[in-house]
Amino acid sequence: MATPMSPLRRRVAFSLLLAALCLEPVWAADTGADAQRQYERALASYAKRDFDTAAIELKNAIQADPAKLAPRVLLAKTYLVLGHAKEAEREIQVVAKQGADRSLTVPVLAKAYLFQFRERQLLDELTDDGLSDSARAEFLQVRGQALMNIGNTQAALEAFDAVEKLTPASAQPLIGKAIASLRLNDIDKAAGYAERAVQLEPGSADAWNTQASVLHAQGELEKALTLYDKAIGMSPELHDARIARVAIRLAQGKDALIADDLTYEAEHNPYDPRPAYLRAVRLARGDDAHGANSALAEANVLLENISSEAVNNNCQMLDLAGSVNYALGRIEQARDYYQVCLNSNPKLADVRKKLATTLLALREPSRVLEVLEDERSLGSNDPEILTLLANAWMAKGDADKATHLLQKAIGLSGKDNAARKTLAFHELYSGEAKKAEEALSV
Repeated sequence: MATPMSPLRRRVAFSLLLAALCLEPVWAADTGADAQRQYERALASYAKRDFDTAAIELKNAIQADPAKLAPRVLLAKTYLVLGHAKEAEREIQVVAKQGADRSLTVPVLAKAYLFQFRERQLLDELTDDGLSDSARAEFLQVRGQALMNIGNTQAALEAFDAVEKLTPASAQPLIGKAIASLRLNDIDKAAGYAERAVQLEPGSADAWNTQASVLHAQGELEKALTLYDKAIGMSPELHDARIARVAIRLAQGKDALIADDLTYEAEHNPYDPRPAYLRAVRLARGDDAHGANSALAEANVLLENISSEAVNNNCQMLDLAGSVNYALGRIEQARDYYQVCLNSNPKLADVRKKLATTLLALREPSRVLEVLEDERSLGSNDPEILTLLANAWMAKGDADKATHLLQKAIGLSGKDNAARKTLAFHELYSGEAKKAEEALSV
């Protein structure tokens, strides 16, 4: 039988119990205040584009108050900017499971899927049901991008039309239409959309990037570079602009200027195979065969992680897949990728030349002549095409046609070119050592 407490002990026990009951609400209030302060500091850092600091503050806020939804939503958005799409998906899924309004979660989750090249999952799982107008516009913009990536450009344009109706003062739907028009090889229409986007939102990095893309497609490389620089200066996380800038500088032989962009992409764009391939090109030029092969293998793995539907309906990805496979010695696979791209975009001269190169490697000279038929009949003035044609005729045993084409290519391109070396090899193979020496002389 328990011994009864004395009045003093009862008063002490009651005081301790009262203190214990009061302790949790006081702690929770203090914690909530800390979480709110951390969240407000994160908002300020996010607004200043200091995303690393914002992420730290948001993690602290979540640790202090796990039930608070706003820090998780902002952390998911911050992760997207930093290139951590899987982490963004994880955070926004937590918010969704806690019953948050779909207007908060669906647009962010759609972007997380898109950044991981999971277009089909985005299109199959996510809808705009019950979204606010602003959230619906944001979601439909992302949906339009996903539709473009899998080749349904007409449906993408319809999505951008819907966005324009919801947000007539926004440049975003015009940007989407410009990119879609580029996919359809309608450069004039793309230029019009891009110009309107810049006029509507001159402070939009996306708008300047789109105008740069149009100039890039028109071959105005220096003007395009200027606008890519402008867009990246306004928004450093514009991956397409950085990748395009690297590609132009590589083509210009300015390899020393691309290191920072490639480093940035490796850290902030881990799902995209394009930076890995461009890194392989740069390393191969620097005679780093091991590094180049490693980067090619990385690009190949990333390509394999993208759905075949997304690759087969995106000519840029098809071109990339062809180049990666060609560099890895998979010539037949490279040929097939280039052919699919060219089937839907017959005006892409660079892809046509790459396809012809693979056909030469596969000893199919008649197919080379078929692929380059338009250029052949029109009397091409492209030294590369003339050299490819010459190699095809040489393989078919018509030395006169090959020589004529190579001499024309040399006249167009001048010193130190592939046509001159090819002609020298042809003459040497034919037993004409003197002519070979003349071909190499400048």
